[in-house]
Order: sequence, then C-alpha cells, then structure tokens
Amino acid sequence: MDIKKTLGQKLEMSPARVRLEVENSVYIGDVFLPDKDFRARVSDVLNDPERRFLPLLNVDVIDGATAQVVNHWDFMLVRLATIDVVVPLKEPTRREHTSA
Repeated sequence: MDIKKTLGQKLEMSPARVRLEVENSVYIGDVFLPDKDFRARVSDVLNDPERRFLPLLNVDVIDGATAQVVNHWDFMLVRLATIDVVVPLKEPTRREHTSA
C-alpha cells in the first residue's frame, strides 16, 4: 500500500515500527511520521492532542501466548484510548530531502 498515493499528496514521511498491546492482542506495524523541521518521534504522534486514532500499515497480529504471527493486515486504525502499551521497535532515521 502506497500511503502517499492513498492520501493523494506528496508527503515526506518516514516509517517507524511499533509494537502495540491492546487488551489481550498484540500488533506490530508501521506508523508513518510526518516530516517536520524537528525530528518526529512515535511519542510526538501519540501525544498529539488532535489525534484520536493511530493508523498502522503492514500490521502483523501476534498470538500473545505463542508469539506467532496469526494474521496480517495491510491497514488498521487503533483508537489511542484503547492502547495499553506502545514499544517503538524502530524510530525513523534521518531523512534526506529530495526535490522532484
């Protein structure tokens, strides 16, 4: 899934990989962080007062008991109020700006 094409915009975005725990479910997916003048972090997205949902791409659903992948979704939205634990697995690295 091409998020830039889906949004119909030319966005400079950088992915971060996160592990979410929501009740008894575990999800591992990509969060796309907007490119800003300062370094965008997962915590910046989670603490944004105007955000109610966290969009995830390339999501693996993990069985908590066996740690095995039991399902995969291209996209899902998670309501921030339902998230118990967020573990950033990979923060974005420095991004190079290119003009097209």
